[in-house]
Parts: sequence; C-alpha cells; structure tokens
Amino acid sequence: MRVYEPVMIAKLSSIREGREVRDPAGPDSKWPVLLRVDKAPPNTSFIPMPRQDPLPLGSVQKAASLGVLSFRVFSRASRAMALAAFINSPTGPMTTHFWGPIANWGLAASGMYDAALKGPEIINERMSATQILYSGLFVRFAWAVQPRNYILASCHTANVLAQGNQLRRWGEYKIQTEPETGPSTVRNAGIMAAGAAAGIAAMVVASTPLQNSLKGGSGFLARMASHPAGPFYIHFWAPNFKWALSINNLMDYDRPTDKISLSMTSALTLTGLIFMRWSFVITPVNYSLFAVNCALSSSSGYLLARKVKADYFDK
Repeated sequence: MRVYEPVMIAKLSSIREGREVRDPAGPDSKWPVLLRVDKAPPNTSFIPMPRQDPLPLGSVQKAASLGVLSFRVFSRASRAMALAAFINSPTGPMTTHFWGPIANWGLAASGMYDAALKGPEIINERMSATQILYSGLFVRFAWAVQPRNYILASCHTANVLAQGNQLRRWGEYKIQTEPETGPSTVRNAGIMAAGAAAGIAAMVVASTPLQNSLKGGSGFLARMASHPAGPFYIHFWAPNFKWALSINNLMDYDRPTDKISLSMTSALTLTGLIFMRWSFVITPVNYSLFAVNCALSSSSGYLLARKVKADYFDK
C-alpha cells in the first residue's frame, strides 16, 4: 500500500512552525517553493505525492558506475583543457618565451653532461665562473620581465649549480695534477671570485641613492636613470653581462680542440640564436640583448665549427 504525504505549494516566508522561516528566494519572489511539511498550515492546498521506494541494489551499483565514468570523463576533459591552455599561454610552446628558456637548459645540461662523461681536463674555469655570474643575473632578469618566465629562472638556477660543480672539479684536478702551483692557482681564483662578489654587492647598495640623485636632474643622465632598460635596472645588466661570454670565446679562439667542450659550445650557439629573436618579443624590447646574442652565437659558432672539423672531418 502506498503512503502519500502532503506537499504544499507556498512561499517559505508564509509558513510558521513555531518560528519564522525566511524565503531564500526573497520575500518578493514570484516563484512558489515546493516544500514538504509534517503539519499543514491553515488555508493551504495540497498535491498528493507518492513516497519513493528505495532503489534496488543493482540500480545503485549502476548509478555508482555511471558516476565514476562521468568523473573520469570530466577529469580527462579537464586535463585536455589545461594542456590546451598551456600550449596557447603567453609562455607556452607556441612562443619564443618557451623555447628561449628551453635552449638555456642546454647550458645546465652541458655542465651536467661534461661532469658525468668527460674528464676535468676540458673544463674552462674562466667560462664556468663567467656563467655562474651570468646565470645569477638572469635568474633576476627572468623574474623581472613580462610575462614572468619561471622556466628561464629555473634553467639558470640549474646552470649556477652545474657550473659551480664544474669549478669544484677543476680545482680538485689542478691540485692533484699540479701539486706545486695548483693550490696557489685555485686560491687566487677564489680571491678573484670573492672580490667580484664584493664589488657587485657594493654596486647594488649604492645604486638606489645614485639613481635618485640623477633622477632629480634633467637631460640625458636623468632619462638614463629612469629608463627601464637603463643601467639601474636588471634589464640592462643581465643582457650586457652576456658580453663576457663572447669575450671568453674570443680569448679562446686558438684553444686546442681537444679541450673544447662540444656540448657547451653547441648550447651557447643555440641560445644565442634563439635569444636574438626573444629580445624583440619581451617587454621592453631589448636591442642590447639582440646585439650581445648575435656576438655570442657567432663566437661560439666559430669554436663549435673548429671542434666539429677536428673531431669529424680531419680524422
């Protein structure tokens, strides 16, 4: 036998069961609310509604299976939407903002590769030290540019660690193979590194007061102090310090080919080529970054050509 319960069509605000119940749709709502009550207030009409019997166990299992299937489909759709959003994002793989940092991962990968598979005799300590400073500046640069580039920051952080490990290997190698002069060579290199770090720290501390004093004037110096790519901002120093990499390459123009790292020169050449394009798509557009990467790709390409010629064509 079916049991019927009264169901009232009325506004919640018109019902009192010992206390006032407010209508969530608002007191002026034109839509009635379907409400199940145990006791009928006076002057109300009712619609008989059958009590629903429990679903059979098989139906419950089918409903649960459908729910799990729907969740899986929804999860896959969400992942697909997230992937599409990443691909079309301002720093996704359809842009230079993605491939520029990926190319810079070649620098860190080169240091890791040489550390794992090559001997310490091919380590260029001057280039490794320069890359530590260069990558440290570019970590800050990647945070300052728009859009902010986390891939660029991460790859340069990895390069700082990789090149630091290469310097450690070089120091140990010098001490072991040159017991008379090696310790002093390593010590002098450490003193030079400490001096460079102290100089950079002093420049950072003095930059803000000097910039404020120049901004108070007029003319070229005031404009230079205020320009976002001027010498008081990382947009100036990170790209221009990259000239040090090209200078190192020029100093090594006659370096024996057996002491040239194929992976390092390849990575430097590639990153120079890609960042020539990247310098025109960042904000602000950085012409000095273009020039320095043109020099880097050319000088590194020269060493790379010498290495490839000696290893693959002159044998």
